[in-house]
Amino acid sequence: MSFGVFPLLPENLKGLPVILLLLASVYCIVTSGFKRFNVYTFLILSSLFIINILSLLNTFDFPNRKVETMLSLLLVPLAFLLINRKVNRSELKEFSIVFISSSVLLSISHMVYYYSIGLFSEESLRVNSFRKAVVDIPMLSDHPIYVSMFLAVSILLIPNIFKRVNSKVKVFFILGIIFCVIDLFLISSKGVVVSLFLSFTVYVLLMLKGSRKRFKFIVALGFIATFFIAIFYLPTLERRFRELYRKTTYTKIQHHNSSSIRIGVYQCVLKTISEKPVFGYGLGSNALRECYSELSDHLYKKDYNSHNQFLGYFLNAGAFGFLTLVGFLFYNFKIAVRKSDSTYISILIFFSIVMLTENILERQSGIILFIFIVCTFYFLDKQKSPYNLQDSA
Repeated sequence: MSFGVFPLLPENLKGLPVILLLLASVYCIVTSGFKRFNVYTFLILSSLFIINILSLLNTFDFPNRKVETMLSLLLVPLAFLLINRKVNRSELKEFSIVFISSSVLLSISHMVYYYSIGLFSEESLRVNSFRKAVVDIPMLSDHPIYVSMFLAVSILLIPNIFKRVNSKVKVFFILGIIFCVIDLFLISSKGVVVSLFLSFTVYVLLMLKGSRKRFKFIVALGFIATFFIAIFYLPTLERRFRELYRKTTYTKIQHHNSSSIRIGVYQCVLKTISEKPVFGYGLGSNALRECYSELSDHLYKKDYNSHNQFLGYFLNAGAFGFLTLVGFLFYNFKIAVRKSDSTYISILIFFSIVMLTENILERQSGIILFIFIVCTFYFLDKQKSPYNLQDSA
């Protein structure tokens, strides 16, 4: 359950659950002996680490600190395979309860901190004050993107517990998730908000399989309406989304406009990729900085990453890296559909969409969350549950 408290762990302790998982795998080997090891599954689930290691042949940059950061992409699948048993639904439920509770506590801590520094004012609601507060909060500080991901994943995990707890517990989690949603809107990470909206809408439609089409349409329309009301009338979200329909966003780079910065980043990323599209530049390459130096002093000084995980893998390992990431996600989608697990599907959709705007596999907060969630659902025992498509029909 150490992964359950992941949202509350300080940044320098994010790797602790991975270490504990490895120790658990060693304990299983000592007590039960070494059993059959599925090499094919290991190669697939660790392929994101392997392709980045191979990309180092372009630079021979050894040792590379990014290798240490990405090591969880190898160690987590390895530990699951060494433990050599399926994850049962009770274990998933326990993990979900702890993870959601941790995210709720994180949100409440944020709210207390926001109040203590006087952010609940009309002026603060219209600037990036809450995003800065998430970075500055003592002990619990983290990047706003990853904090938003913790909150969003908690919302997507709710179905794993809702039908197996009593009414009082349901009320607690409903109130808790309201805190998470409010915090998510205050932090206002556009990519995460859009990803959650789309993935949760897909989840609802999948769970309504077999229901009347008219009812599906009404439910989908309700989610769409909620989303647009939020981005047009909640000041923190409105200010962030307003950037998207400003002409200047697409004509010049403005350091206070995140969408404008991304446009400049993507211009350089695509230009740089076009020069070495097959094998890329290697993990940790500074190829983008050359383009930034010509395009914008702000981009050069900040040294932004690609802000798109797919393009990031294209930069590191060329077409082979891009296809490896796409293949990894496609393979897991295939398994999720085969298991008829709507939660698994919606979480994969969520991560895939977030990757279109963020490099979530370049910091431990994103890497560990992603690979652990994926492996948990991959190794989840396929049995009747209130959360899969077959049962909802």
